[in-house]
Amino acid sequence: MTIGATQLAVFGLALFVLGTVGGMKVVAKAGYPAWLAALFAIPGVDLVILMVIAFSKWPVQRRLEQVQRVPATAGANWAAAPEPAGAALGTSWGWSPAFRRSWDPIKAGR
Repeated sequence: MTIGATQLAVFGLALFVLGTVGGMKVVAKAGYPAWLAALFAIPGVDLVILMVIAFSKWPVQRRLEQVQRVPATAGANWAAAPEPAGAALGTSWGWSPAFRRSWDPIKAGR
């Protein structure tokens, strides 16, 4: 069985499209524009883009560092949230301890 030129061209085109779409996803996750992956099809330019992406600080990294520098506000402290109604009585969220035991097969001894 021989492979014809048409079959080879279709297979090559499928690999090119698959590689371009995959490259677009990777480049977009790094924070760069997705169209940058299309430039990988140009010989020589692909190596330059690869080196720029490999050795520069990614936009995602810059954004993460920017977010980490912002101090947390007092209103965002979830640990200081008020107790739900009935928590002091042991009936947090309105479920009595007896109901929780009857509903939970392990605590009910089943």
